[in-house]
Amino acid sequence: MAWKFAVPMAVMLLVSNLMAQSAEMADTNKASTKIGQFMSGNSVLKEKQEFKLGKIGGTGKVELYAVKSYRPGQGDTLRGIKFVVTESGQYGSTDIALLDIEEVQDLIEALKYLVEMSSNQANNVGKDFARSAFFTSRDNLTVGYDPTGSSLLANGFCSAGRFDRSTMYMTEDNYEKMITMVTDGLLILGTK
Repeated sequence: MAWKFAVPMAVMLLVSNLMAQSAEMADTNKASTKIGQFMSGNSVLKEKQEFKLGKIGGTGKVELYAVKSYRPGQGDTLRGIKFVVTESGQYGSTDIALLDIEEVQDLIEALKYLVEMSSNQANNVGKDFARSAFFTSRDNLTVGYDPTGSSLLANGFCSAGRFDRSTMYMTEDNYEKMITMVTDGLLILGTK
C-alpha cells in the first residue's frame, strides 16, 4: 500500500527537478550585457548600427565593431564594442561577445597591463613558476597572456563563448592594435 504513495511522489520529484533544470538553462541563455539584452528582446522595433573597427589575425581572427542600438523615436541609445572571435582550422567555430560601454575602459586598462607584462617575458616564466593574466567581461570575452599556453607561436589569446568557446591565439604586439581599435570605437560612439 505504501507504493501507491511512493510512485506519485517520485513523479512529482522528477517533474520539479526537470523544471528547476529548465529554469537554470533559461538563465544561462540570457544575455549578460545591457546591449545584448536589448538586442535579444522581442516584439519591439530596434535599429542597430555597426562600424567595423578592424581585424586582428593570429591562429584565427578577431573582428571588432563599434555598436549602437536603439528604438527609433526613443531617446535611449545603448553603445558597446562587439568582438567576433573565429578559431582557425577546418572546423573552427565563431563566437560573439558584446561589451557594454561601461566595461570598455576596464578592457583598455587590462590591455595596457598585458602589453607591459608581455614585454617582460623573462620575468613571467621560471623553473618552478609561470605568471599569466587575463580580462573577462560579463559576456564571456577573455583576453589574456599565458606564456605556458597551448600555442607554440603566441602567448596572447582572445576567446568568446559560453560553453564551447572560440579561441584565437595571437602575438603580444596585437594588444596595442586592440587598444587602438577599441579607442577608435569610443570616438565613433561619441563617448571619448
